[in-house]
Amino acid sequence: MKCYKCGQILTQTKFCAYCGADVSLYRKIISSSNLLYNEALSAAKERDLTGASELLLRCLRLNKNHIDGRNLLGLVYYEMGEMTKAVEEWSISRALRIEENEAEHFMEELYEGAGRDKIIQGVRKFNTALNYIEQDSYDLATLQIKNVISFNPNFVRGHEVLGLIYASARDYDRARNEFRTVLRIDAGNREARVYLDAVEKMRLTDEELPKKRSHRESVTYTNGNETIIQPLVNHLSAPVSVMLNLAIGVAIGALVVYFLVVPGLKSSITNEANQSVAQANEQLTAQATTTKSLEDEIANLQSQIAAYESSDAKDADTLESYQNLIAYYKAAAEDNETAAMAALEKVDGDLLTGDAKKTYEALSEKLKEEKLSDYYSAGKSALSKKNYATAIENFEAAVEIDEEYKNGDLIYSLAQAYRLNGNTKKAISAYEKVIDLFDGTSIARYSQNYIDSLNKELSDKEDDELEGQDNSNSGTTTSTGSTNEE
Repeated sequence: MKCYKCGQILTQTKFCAYCGADVSLYRKIISSSNLLYNEALSAAKERDLTGASELLLRCLRLNKNHIDGRNLLGLVYYEMGEMTKAVEEWSISRALRIEENEAEHFMEELYEGAGRDKIIQGVRKFNTALNYIEQDSYDLATLQIKNVISFNPNFVRGHEVLGLIYASARDYDRARNEFRTVLRIDAGNREARVYLDAVEKMRLTDEELPKKRSHRESVTYTNGNETIIQPLVNHLSAPVSVMLNLAIGVAIGALVVYFLVVPGLKSSITNEANQSVAQANEQLTAQATTTKSLEDEIANLQSQIAAYESSDAKDADTLESYQNLIAYYKAAAEDNETAAMAALEKVDGDLLTGDAKKTYEALSEKLKEEKLSDYYSAGKSALSKKNYATAIENFEAAVEIDEEYKNGDLIYSLAQAYRLNGNTKKAISAYEKVIDLFDGTSIARYSQNYIDSLNKELSDKEDDELEGQDNSNSGTTTSTGSTNEE
């Protein structure tokens, strides 16, 4: 257990041995959090996913940095089919701790197996189904939910809503199957148990109704002293009756499809088409605007070159810088990013003047931000995968551009990569840089803790080396002494 204030490992005392903070209450909170996590783990093993999620939420309220608890909550959500909630928990976990965090592995497996687009599509379809239910379009809602469940079979909420739709239509067998499916996924789901009991009661009630009506299905009359009970006669023969019922059922089904499903599908297709057209128009408008802007810049630069060529003070390097700036805009207009960047790097901003200089400075700043972002992201990705050499290479390239990037997280991440790669002296130097640039911040305090720990390791290593040398010298002296005695 680490101190909440300084991050050092706590001993069994009431106070932190490093900073002196009172950690007695903190110990109780962390212990309670760990106890809730263990109970949640037991509940999850018993398939009581609802109970496990409730315990884990309480665990995280006590200790939001409980990495194992957050990862387990993500797994519980995943088992319940709540993929977006699972990703949310794993993302938070990954942000809290990069190294040796299974959340990264969980997310990679999820996206490889399901795909980000399919997950988003499933959420949209389920929300669409809920909108259909609000509009009393239960058939369309059923179609949407079935699509979601076909992709995500463990989606508890989908099965519950589908069960309720079936129950409202008095299709009790299907409703019962859906709620039983929920309980197979999540044995502790209290809502599904309530719904299942309600469906059973409704089914029994409907079965008793024909018995209550049976006494009315006959005609009773008196003939003299005798009471005669005569059953009502169905004038249609059984086969004809069956065929008529089937015909009526088919007709009703056709009407439902024509009046409910078809208009909904037409509306959906029309809306999608309209959205596609609108997006295409927006893209074309943006592209046209960008192209016009680039053409204006090229024309402006060409006029500046013409003015410069007509002047007396001509310089080949200056002309080349202007021409390279024009080449950048032409390549950008053609979406040739490689050629654009190559041309921009050949421009000498000190030789430019006026609007051309301002344009170049803005482009250089944008290029710098893009490079920084690329190097930083690549370094973070490599660090999470324990590829420390690649992480160091990218972080060093970013530090050369701006060592204060991301409010110190860049240089701090470089120090972490050095330390994990065994480059102790470079790590200490990078941690010291963090303290110089961001003194008083949390990363500065963490850096000081690492410096103290690394310096102690170096000191212990030097002591071990000196002790080894002393032992070696002692052995040599003894050997020499014995020779003299002989």
